[in-house]
Amino acid sequence: MARNPFPLVTVLGSLLQVAMVLLGLAFPALQRGNFYPIGGTLLALGAGFLFARWVALRQLLPALVGGGLVGGVSSCLGLVAAAITGQASPGPVVTVLIGTLTGLVAGSVGGFFGMLFRETRRPA
Repeated sequence: MARNPFPLVTVLGSLLQVAMVLLGLAFPALQRGNFYPIGGTLLALGAGFLFARWVALRQLLPALVGGGLVGGVSSCLGLVAAAITGQASPGPVVTVLIGTLTGLVAGSVGGFFGMLFRETRRPA
């Protein structure tokens, strides 16, 4: 696909993270339980997966690092949106830090699986 899918995947992941926060704002019942931690982690994992699938390089390390950065940045932006709307508990700073680290790890895992399940094209 693109030679550098980082900006596209980061924007897509961030928009999905913010949409999840707005969904929780619209439906307060979603704020209870583990909707945000599980949903945010899965979105970061998906962003890392997409990054690894779309990156032009076929190496594992760039997929892990890029997927981690995509997942971490998109999680951080989603968590900042949650903090601004007053949905970050127990504290906004702690929530943003822990959630960003979780997104970083989940994005790296997604990058690993994106490379694992990547289609390899062989010359005919």
